Amino acid sequence: MTSIVPRLTVLFLCSFSSQLLAADNSWLLTYRDKNTNQLAWDERFKPFLKANLPSAVAPFWDNHPFDETALEFLGGPPDDILIQKDRYVVASACVAHDCLDKGLLWVDLDPEQGNVVFVALYNAQYNPNRSIANQYPINSCDLYFASNSKLTPDSLPDHFKDTVIKWLHVVGALQVNKIDLLNSGGVDLPVTTEQLGWKRMPMHRP
Repeated sequence: MTSIVPRLTVLFLCSFSSQLLAADNSWLLTYRDKNTNQLAWDERFKPFLKANLPSAVAPFWDNHPFDETALEFLGGPPDDILIQKDRYVVASACVAHDCLDKGLLWVDLDPEQGNVVFVALYNAQYNPNRSIANQYPINSCDLYFASNSKLTPDSLPDHFKDTVIKWLHVVGALQVNKIDLLNSGGVDLPVTTEQLGWKRMPMHRP
């Protein structure tokens, strides 16, 4: 069987503000059993993104501000929203008319440890191997994290890492080649797949 060397691009944008997350964002919990499009149309959602995502522009998306980029990545065909322990809110979708590019929003509502993380799976390539393309449609992508917090490659929250890894398996990504973290200091920090906890998808014969 010919091996596939995939290239995958995923983008993580995260932002943290203890003051904002200590405020009443419990309205997000009302989206249990709803989908991401319903959340995206909520009039409170755009101000929430603007307050909790970096004010800089996203270089991977025509230099649009991060809050606008998040709306685009979460504004296409939606997934159901996942709420766990009345603390974690996870919403995902893909870009309208470009469903290889996908977005995920991870929110920790804990007032002391709270984080808001936007993940953009960007520049993904189709899997050319038709024998496994149904299971693994994405052949390649990178990971890029941007954060207003002091997150480092070694301090990514465990629940966030678990959520992203499960999501990558669900969307059928074969491999992550590159991961960068943009922190509040505006410095790109390399993140290894081991620090994320990512392992390449197993290759099975159909």
